[in-house]
Amino acid sequence: MEPILVTRDGAIATVALNNPDKLNALNKATWRRLGEVMRELSADDSLRCIVVRGSGDKAFAAGADIAEFATERADAKQAKHYGNLIHETMQAVARCRHRRLR
Repeated sequence: MEPILVTRDGAIATVALNNPDKLNALNKATWRRLGEVMRELSADDSLRCIVVRGSGDKAFAAGADIAEFATERADAKQAKHYGNLIHETMQAVARCRHRRLR
């Protein structure tokens, strides 16, 4: 299953966090892909708006997926890498030229 779904309707892109069974909790793959997608869309001059949402009808996002913490944040080095990934992704969201948070 793709962690991030992107659809287009003319000049509007919708980015959906795609983990509805876990209330769209973000795991490492989702954080990575979200950053990539936001950087790609920000560079697209044909867009006017980006809507970020969660898949399903229960939640936008529950936050980080704690189920992977034992393997992905097991020591200080891993935790730093994980934190840097989240920071880079959130910077990509914040710097995106065209977005709408819903």
